[in-house]
Amino acid sequence: MKYLTLSAVLLLGASSLPVLSQEIGSDVWERHQATIGQVYALSATFEHNGEVFNGKKVEKAYRGFRWAFDESTMRERQSGWVSGPKFDSDGFALNRYDIFVDRNTGSGLLNWDWNESPPLVPNHQGTVRAHYGKRDSLLRGQALYPECWILFKVQANHIDPPRNVRDFLSDSGRNIISGPSVDGGLVKVVARHPQFHTENQHPAIGYKGCVEEYYFDLDHGSLLRKFLVKNPDGSNFETEVTAFEDFGDGIFLPTEITHTSRIGKNQLVSSLNRFTLSDIQINENVSDDEFEFRFPENCLVVNTDIPEDGPQDRYEMFLWGPNNKPIAQLASAVELANYDHLAKRTLVATKGNFYARSMLIVLSIGIILLLWKLRRT
Repeated sequence: MKYLTLSAVLLLGASSLPVLSQEIGSDVWERHQATIGQVYALSATFEHNGEVFNGKKVEKAYRGFRWAFDESTMRERQSGWVSGPKFDSDGFALNRYDIFVDRNTGSGLLNWDWNESPPLVPNHQGTVRAHYGKRDSLLRGQALYPECWILFKVQANHIDPPRNVRDFLSDSGRNIISGPSVDGGLVKVVARHPQFHTENQHPAIGYKGCVEEYYFDLDHGSLLRKFLVKNPDGSNFETEVTAFEDFGDGIFLPTEITHTSRIGKNQLVSSLNRFTLSDIQINENVSDDEFEFRFPENCLVVNTDIPEDGPQDRYEMFLWGPNNKPIAQLASAVELANYDHLAKRTLVATKGNFYARSMLIVLSIGIILLLWKLRRT
C-alpha cells in the first residue's frame, strides 16, 4: 500500500500506520490550510496568564485583548491591556494598547482609555503614544501575533516572522528531516528552520541547528495540535492546543493553548503561558464595529515609516484634530505648545457642555418631583 488517501488513514487508524507516504503528508498540510481558509473573518477575546520562573521566584503576568481580522478587507484590530497599574498619578492610562491594520499600514495607540483618560492638551501628552506605519513595525514591538498562538501560522520565537505551514512544508520537501509519521494519533513532521544553516541573526536568539516538529490533528481539520521548536543548546519552545471548538461545516478553532519554554539539557521550565479564547465570532458574524479605530483629539501622531529619499533620522509628526484627521504637520514636538490655545477652547466648550447637561438633568429631576407631588395632591 504505497499510496493512501487521507480517508484511508482515518479508516485504518493511527496505530496501524507508523509511517505515511509523502503523498499523505502533502494531503495533511493541504487540509490544514483548507481548514484555516474557511475562517475568513474572526473576532475573539484572548486571556493570557503567564508565569516566569526565575530560580525560586515566580513572576506572574496577565494580558487580555480583543483580536479581530477580516481577510476580505485585509483589516485587523487588537486592543487590550497588560498587567500593571491602570493609571498614573495624573489620571493617564497605563499598560493599554490599541492597534489597527488596514492592508499593509497600521495605526497604534498606547496608554489611552476612551472612558477614563483626561482630554489631551497638545503640549502635555502624558503617557499617550500614537503612531502609524507598516504592520510588522507595529506588531513586532508588542510581540503580538495571535495567529501563531492559535497555530494558524508558526514562528520559532518572537522575532521570527510568522510562516504559513503549508508553503513551508510543501517547498519540495527540502526542509523536511523525517515524516510524515503517526505519533500518538497525530501526524508528525520534523523539519529544519529555514535558516538552519546560517549563523545567529540576533545576539540572544539564533536559528543555526534549529529543528521544528509539527503535530497535525486529523480529527480537527488537520489543524496543528502541537508545535515544538528545538535548539542545539537543549532549549525548546512548545505550543500545544489543549481544547478545540467545533463551529460546524468543518470549521474548528483552538480555544485553550499552552506555551512552555524550557532551557538547558535538563529541560527546566523557564516560563509557562496559558491562553484562552472566548466570545468568538466567525465570518459573517464579525461586526464592522470591531474595526472602528481613531486617534484622540490633540494627540501627537508619529509616522514611523522613514521615507527612502528623506533623512534617515526624521519621522513625520502630526497634531490630530477632530474627525480622526490631522490639523497640522510639525517639524518637532516643541511646536506643540503653539497649539495649546486650541485645546483650551475645546476644554472650555467641553466644560460648558458638561455644566449645561448637568443643569438640564437637575431641572428634569425637579419637574418630575413637582409632577409627582401634584399627582399626590
